[in-house]
Amino acid sequence: MIPIIIDLNMANVFISKHHRHSVPLKPINVKYIIGLQHQHELIGVAILGRPCNRYLEDGATIEIRRLATNGLKNACSFLLGRCSELSFSLGYKKIITYTLEVESGSSLKATGFEISHKSNSNGKWRETTQTRLDGREMIPSQKKICWQKLTKWRES
Repeated sequence: MIPIIIDLNMANVFISKHHRHSVPLKPINVKYIIGLQHQHELIGVAILGRPCNRYLEDGATIEIRRLATNGLKNACSFLLGRCSELSFSLGYKKIITYTLEVESGSSLKATGFEISHKSNSNGKWRETTQTRLDGREMIPSQKKICWQKLTKWRES
């Protein structure tokens, strides 16, 4: 598996096809995008950007806004590892991401992420439910779990 840099359009096409519940992302607040290639095929993408929660936006925190793979074994963990390495090498001190309460987070646990907190809201910003063309909700109404990973590097 080889990490590659891809553009937002390519990432959004992949997310539309492979992500279980999230919709493609608009370019607002996107910092960088990582693709994962295996045998010349794109098998995963991660979009990282400024945190959605304005209280977490401190300049030292980056959020994995979308992550999707085609299901190849260990692709999610590999991609999470590359996100961590790149983010910490760019000077970020903390990486956060969210899962639905019903998701196990096994790849996050395997790559050193820990639960930060559980959201109190149902994850909706609007009163009305919007649906995708395939009938799935655009913003799932389940509660979310916030995961974090802190850099092991300490300033002296």
